Amino acid sequence: MSGAYEHNWQKHPVLHAAFAKWQNQLPLYNLRLNTLSAALIRPQLNALPDRVKDGRRNHDYVAEILDACPWITVPKSLLPEERAPDSIQFTLLEMTDQRVDNFVGQASTLGLKVQVFGRSRDNARAFWNWNSLRINPDQPKTRAMLNRACDVRLPSRLSIED
Repeated sequence: MSGAYEHNWQKHPVLHAAFAKWQNQLPLYNLRLNTLSAALIRPQLNALPDRVKDGRRNHDYVAEILDACPWITVPKSLLPEERAPDSIQFTLLEMTDQRVDNFVGQASTLGLKVQVFGRSRDNARAFWNWNSLRINPDQPKTRAMLNRACDVRLPSRLSIED
């Protein structure tokens, strides 16, 4: 039940119809660490500090570049947050829907997938996709924010040159 974000279940060659059917129909419990996963992760624990360091380096490098753009802002981390980013989130400022679509399209032509949380067909972060709720009232301010909130994968294995 944790593979709904970004349709991660599509990476696996089984049960696509079942996963598609249940996308956003059940709450996400984010139960990722089962016994097998725990056994597999143990040998990788020593690499964790370097991955966190590299992830922060990549995030901060890209955040500085994005923050220099007048149409983008990157939220600052919240204290006492200890982040280990594998993506970067940012907000598009003062853009029409058409300009947002153009931005996403231009990024795609350059090989960069930008996901706008509120403009994805069934993103699990968008409250209007939470079909497991009996009552789900509209939240106009949250909807507006999600329609400009972006996410880009930023794996720690990338170098600054990447």
